[in-house]
Amino acid sequence: MSGIPFDEEDVITEKLIASLAHYGKVCQIKFYRQHGVFEGKASVLLDINEGKEEHLEPLQRMLYLGEWEIFVPVSYKGA
Repeated sequence: MSGIPFDEEDVITEKLIASLAHYGKVCQIKFYRQHGVFEGKASVLLDINEGKEEHLEPLQRMLYLGEWEIFVPVSYKGA
C-alpha cells in the first residue's frame, strides 16, 4: 500500500493495525525506506481467514484507513 501519512513508526503501526482490522488480522508490517527515510509505503501481511465468525470487509483496490480517514491504493495477491 502507498500514500500512508508520515509519523513515528510505532504510531503508524498502531494506526495500520486498527484501520485494517476490518479486513483481517495484521500479521506483519514492512515499511519501505529510501536512504533511511520512510517513503509512505508499506507491505502488510493480512490473515483474512482470522475471525471468520465476524463480518470482515472484502479487499478492494482502495482500502479505507479509518485512523487517518483516507483511502489508499493497494495491490494484493488475487486482485
